[in-house]
Order: sequence, then C-alpha cells, then structure tokens
Amino acid sequence: MNILNHTPFPAQVFESIDHHGQMFWVATLRQTLSFASGQPVFSDLQVPLCERNSPFSDIAPGSVRQESDYCPVKPRCDVLVNATAHAPGTAELPSFQVRLRVTRPGIPLPLPERPRGLSPHMSPQPAELTAWKNELARLSTLATSREILVNKVLSITGRRYFVKKSLLVRVLQAIIFVATLSLIRLNPWRLTCAAPFRVLPLRYEYAFGGECRVEADRPLVRQVPSRYCLSAEQMASHPANMTGRVPVAHSIYERNPFGVGYAEKWYLRAMGLEQVPAPQIEAAGRQMTAAQFWRSHRSGNFSQEGQGGVTDPIGLGVRSNTHPARRIFAGTIDEAFIAGTAALPADFDEAYWNCAPQEQQIPYLRGDERFELTNLCPANTAGAFKDKRGNTVLHLMLPQQSIFLLLRQLDGSLATLPLQVDTVIIEPDSGVITLVWRARWPRMSAVAIRTCEFRAHPGAWPGDSGAATSGQRATQRSRPEKRAVA
Repeated sequence: MNILNHTPFPAQVFESIDHHGQMFWVATLRQTLSFASGQPVFSDLQVPLCERNSPFSDIAPGSVRQESDYCPVKPRCDVLVNATAHAPGTAELPSFQVRLRVTRPGIPLPLPERPRGLSPHMSPQPAELTAWKNELARLSTLATSREILVNKVLSITGRRYFVKKSLLVRVLQAIIFVATLSLIRLNPWRLTCAAPFRVLPLRYEYAFGGECRVEADRPLVRQVPSRYCLSAEQMASHPANMTGRVPVAHSIYERNPFGVGYAEKWYLRAMGLEQVPAPQIEAAGRQMTAAQFWRSHRSGNFSQEGQGGVTDPIGLGVRSNTHPARRIFAGTIDEAFIAGTAALPADFDEAYWNCAPQEQQIPYLRGDERFELTNLCPANTAGAFKDKRGNTVLHLMLPQQSIFLLLRQLDGSLATLPLQVDTVIIEPDSGVITLVWRARWPRMSAVAIRTCEFRAHPGAWPGDSGAATSGQRATQRSRPEKRAVA
C-alpha cells in the first residue's frame, strides 16, 4: 500500500493487532498549533510524530511529558496540559489555585412557538405577536448553557515540610501516652507554613509520592529491620543491579514514584529523618495534613482515603502506565502472553491506551470546545485577561477543520475515512497546542487498498462527536464507506 500525504502535517500508517488477534491499519497525524498571537493557528514548524514516551528530562527518571503517537487506538480523547502554575498578581503567594476547564455548547434554549390565529386564515392578535417577539428577544440575550467536559481545580502551595515537634513536646506526649495507659497518642509531627513563591512547574515530582530507598553504604543501614530488606532474588533482579548500587531496602509509591511526602515508618527511623518535604500540588480542598501524614506512615496505608490514607497524586499531565488505575486495563499476564502466542492478554482493555487522568478523558472533539486555563500562563500572555478575583484566564478555541483518508482500492473504487482527535496537549510555556488525529480499519478487507492519502479540509469537524462513546468507537473501527468513481 502506497502512502501519500497531501497535508503539511507529519503523518504515518502502521499495522497493529488487538487482543482478539485482529490485524488493523492505523493512520495517525500530528498537528502543531501556536497561540502566541492569542488564538491557535497552524505553526510554521510542525513537530514530527513522537516515536517513544518522552520524559521532561533525559538526565534522570521522572514524569512523562508525552507518550508515543504510535498508539493503536484511544477510546476517548486525552486532554493534557504541560504548564507552569503562575501566582495571580505580581506578589509572591504562599498558595493559590489553578484550573483546567473544557466546555462546549450545550442544548439550545427552547424557543416559544409562534402564536396562531383563530383559524388558519387569520393572523394572531397584535398583542400576542408582540409578546412572542419580546420573548424571542429576551431569550436571545441569555447566554447559552455550556456542557462541562472537564473542570479540574488544583491547589498549588509553596515549599513546606512535615517536621518533628521539639524534643520537649515529644517527651510530654510520651508521658501522656503512658499516663493514659496507651489510650491517647498525640501526633509528633507538624506541618510548616508554606513559603511564598511565584511559579511552580506542574509535574508529578511536586505531587504526593516518592520512594523509600536505603543504599548499602549508608551508615544507618543496620537500623533497617530485616523484614523490610530485599531478598537475594529481589536484589538480583533489581533495575539498579547493572550499576552495582543495589539498595538494601527499597519501596516505592506505585501511584507516583517521582513525588514527595511518601515515607514509611521503618524508613524514617533508619534514616533518622526529622523532616519530610510536603506535596505542593494537591486537589483543591483535599490538602494533606500533618495528622494524615502521621496516620499514613504509622499504618503503612498511603492509598485508601478516609482511612488514614492520602489522596491520589494529582496533576494535569500524563498518568504513568504503571499507575494502578491504568495498569488494571492491561489485563492478566497469562501463559499465552508469556509464551508469545498472544499479542496482548485476553482481557486487555483498550482504555489502557488513554494516558490522561480519568477526569481529563472526554468524547472525541467536535470542534466547538473551549479550553479555559486559569493561572496556567503568565499574565502578559497574548489573549489572557484578569477575572473578577484577579486570576489570569486564557480561553482557547481550535480552528475548524477536518482530516480524512482517501483510500484508492485496486478495484477502482474510492473510500473515505475520517480521523478523530484523540490527544490534545496544551503547553502554555511555549505557546503550543498539539493535536493527534487517528483512525483505524481492519487490515483484512474484501478489496485491497492501493493508495492511502492523507487529506485536510478547512471547515466543519468530522461528524458529530456528541454521540455515545460506543458509537464513536464503532465508527472508528468500521470499514470506510465506498463511493463509485465518477
């Protein structure tokens, strides 16, 4: 099959296989838009397709900036924001909030029916007609309600720490504990005040998470209880075995290995830690407290909210494919998969390919969505304005367009297949929006395809994305509609 790209955007067609063993052709196209002038326009510099999962830094392991564009399918559209939080106003603040909001026009307001006369041949009364026109004029002035697709608010805080209280206070607490026959145990930790700041990168390195790792050359290594030490088998298979620096004890917070604040009780004792960095990016209204931190590391429960645990690490970027909430879609690693006779586990769910947090996955775009960023760009960004509370707000609307495939088949017939946007990446720091379009169709078709052509058309977006997700998924998997050659 020959591939022709009649657009100025990087595109590719590749093969994929699903968990049923069905072979597919997958077409993907990447667009780079710039909103340096206030609203998105196509950039003169089009970034190539992303071939691998790309972290923010290649120097040290960390959170992922974007995942590979060579993905077979995404059941929903990922909305990702790689941004820096900016304090509103000009002064440094100890904390503030940022927000990502995605909306689109909702159901139009119902209009009253035109009044009628007493018979089909009679006009309505002038008073009734005037009242009807006045009602139409009133409704036209009302703002059309908008459907909210994403409304995510984060609390951004300056640097602060969980610090052990003074020795005198802890001694008094111990006396109370003994005097009450172990009935009252007071929290030995406190949370310091947040330091004022202006900007903070929105990365998972500043959300709750992290690892507890004790190297063999640490002077306090003997303080680690044996039940927390790695076994010989674990040390032999440890990723650091190649570097020769295998830790004696190592535990990670699976939901976010790169964050801060995760510290188990044995780790605090072994390392003699008197303070632990607190997370700076949290869900609004659900910030971690000193009591929560104390209960978590005492019980070892860092996941179950409401039972002494902490909230799930939060952000606006890519959720790691090792996150339990995403990893569960990978299915069961069975014997067929291990032996290599199955490309994917039998219970694999294609929702695994969506890399945005669940609340940032929306139906495929239909072109009239509005992306609202609050305190996620500098105040002098083109198109940004101040709201009533002094926050910096930026509204972005995508240009009207459609991308489709023209498939020329060997029997002389033509077929068209629309591509859908399944990934939106907004990067206010560089003033860039990335759109990734995708379509797939069965490789085994009745008529072989001679040429696959990428084509773009300015104007309406492909189809109405307001339908149910299952309908969208069926459309993306179905065969292209054939048309006779004129």
